[in-house]
Parts: sequence; C-alpha cells; structure tokens
Amino acid sequence: MNLVTDPELKTVKGLTNGHGADVVIDTVGSPELMSSALHCMAQRGRLSYISAPRKGSTEFTFDMKELYRDEKMIIGCNSTLSSLQDTAEGLRGIMAPFEAGQLQVANEKDLESIGIEKSVEAYEGLKNGERKKFVIVF
Repeated sequence: MNLVTDPELKTVKGLTNGHGADVVIDTVGSPELMSSALHCMAQRGRLSYISAPRKGSTEFTFDMKELYRDEKMIIGCNSTLSSLQDTAEGLRGIMAPFEAGQLQVANEKDLESIGIEKSVEAYEGLKNGERKKFVIVF
C-alpha cells in the first residue's frame, strides 16, 4: 500500500475482500490518515495511534454515527506516561519466563518475509491452523 498514491486507503478493502481492517496502528498521527483509516476499518475495528503531529493541526473529527453503529474504537497510547522505572519493572516481569524457557525470541530462520500484498493470505493461513511466523515488509 502506498500512502502517496492511495491516501484514502481504498486498497485495504480490496486486500481484505471488502471486510476492512480489524486493527489499524497509526504511528504517524496524521489527522487525514486517521480519518482514512477509520473509513477502511471493519465493523468492531480498532484504531490505535501512538503519535500526533509536531506541527500543524492536531484536530481529528469523525462521524459519530459511523463510530458507534459499526462499534469501532479509537485508542490513544502515550508511551511517555510510563516512567523509565515502570518500563524497567515491566521488562523485569517478563525476564523469568524467558529465563525458564517459557517465552522465546523468534529464530530468524523461522521467520518468513512477505510483502503487504500477501498479508491477508498469511493471516487466513494462520486462522486455518498454519503455524508460521511472518515479517511483513513494506
């Protein structure tokens, strides 16, 4: 998907067979992009954003009917609210499962790189019981 040639994210509906995106994670924080993302989401879809513009408008407007009738959610996540100590404590909390072998970092040879155009197909495979790990390359 190319935001320059498809700023309204119309490609998403095609990639999802008309369903729309279940989850959109916006790391840019552009109000225009958020609006497009909201329109391409599936029913009960979630839009999570972790950034806002440094310059220009930070105003984001949306159609309330679209949001509540499709049960969509907009979620802001501000990682700066966690102190360094909170983050360190969270990481310490997952150390024991890693040390016990309950959690493991993915081995690079077990990862398959795919383009965004193959992501829906990969997701469908996982939904149908395939156990592969993918890295989506843009």
